[in-house]
Amino acid sequence: QCCMPGLKAFYTTLHKIVFKSFVILTEKPCVINEDFMEKIFGPDPKEKHPMTGFPQVCYIKNTVKNPNIIVGDYTYYDDKENSEDFERNVLYHYPFIGDKLIIGKFCAIATGVKFIMNGAFHKMSGISKRLQKT
Repeated sequence: QCCMPGLKAFYTTLHKIVFKSFVILTEKPCVINEDFMEKIFGPDPKEKHPMTGFPQVCYIKNTVKNPNIIVGDYTYYDDKENSEDFERNVLYHYPFIGDKLIIGKFCAIATGVKFIMNGAFHKMSGISKRLQKT
């Protein structure tokens, strides 16, 4: 249990305590547990699943392996089937094309969203054959 009675302790600075890269200012040193930190700062962005008991919600930055997919902190994907396999939703993303999918911070991506990359398109000036019924 933390010794801080309220927010006033944050503004009185005698000692600095560093915990999970955050500096908390208190009147005197005290033990701060992870539950207390999560209530103040939210879930750890390095965790795969930010909500205990909800494996369908996943911070995708921690699961994407493709270097051409860049995802910001706290961006999450919701999928009951397999939330850790976000890359299956990025279609036609061939490495020889070199395009990148960049998703910012604090985004929420719903189940079933598909990203169609430049590999889906072909040159319009070239020859293409389409079979038609006659």
